[in-house]
Amino acid sequence: DKIFSATGTERNPLILNIVVNVAVWHFITLAHPDMLHEWAKERYDRAIEWLKKLNKGEVSLGNLPLIKESDNTNTSNSNEEPFVFGSRRKFNHE
Repeated sequence: DKIFSATGTERNPLILNIVVNVAVWHFITLAHPDMLHEWAKERYDRAIEWLKKLNKGEVSLGNLPLIKESDNTNTSNSNEEPFVFGSRRKFNHE
């Protein structure tokens, strides 16, 4: 949250550039689905590839905040799942 909630000069310029490239590609595909801009597609592909490398730890930015172990744990009850999932009960009209 700290990375994406930063404002002004606190934002990381590389992360900002990558987010802009991904957003531009999605706006182009929404506005002009039949017209692909090669430059936007190339920037999008490079941004996604870099994000994948960042996720794997192959690249890093030393000035980004790290996730603390305590941020990933459920403090209310360790036996509970962090999300509720399922579907509505099915109707039986017989």
